[in-house]
Amino acid sequence: MNRSEIDEEFWNAAREGRLRLPRCPCCHAWWWYPLDTGPCHAAAYEWVEIPTTSLVFTRTDVQRAFVPGQAVPFTLALVIPGAAPVVRLVVRLGGEAAIGDSVDLKGVAETENGPVLVFGARSDQSSRPTST
Repeated sequence: MNRSEIDEEFWNAAREGRLRLPRCPCCHAWWWYPLDTGPCHAAAYEWVEIPTTSLVFTRTDVQRAFVPGQAVPFTLALVIPGAAPVVRLVVRLGGEAAIGDSVDLKGVAETENGPVLVFGARSDQSSRPTST
């Protein structure tokens, strides 16, 4: 099975604004990035749709292009999906979200090097957690 077949479910859902992650049908462990088989050697994953709300785990501002013609600056981040806290997704971060902020999937940027998830500040509330 090639890479595009393994993660096709993920990218198709992301292009529609949804987040679907692979989970082992035997032990129910979230497994990202999917391999040919699950952690319990199951023949296939179950793909589970989860809310797109995630937490910024870390971020970095990129000032130099990785490949010729790449527009800079941009921000890369690792985000933790709220419903799958063991998963870390590499995303392009839009806006000024800081570490610890809540963000949502905004779409997929199609680049010549492949698709890239784009996350940004939540639109329904302040992205900065409040302390009590």
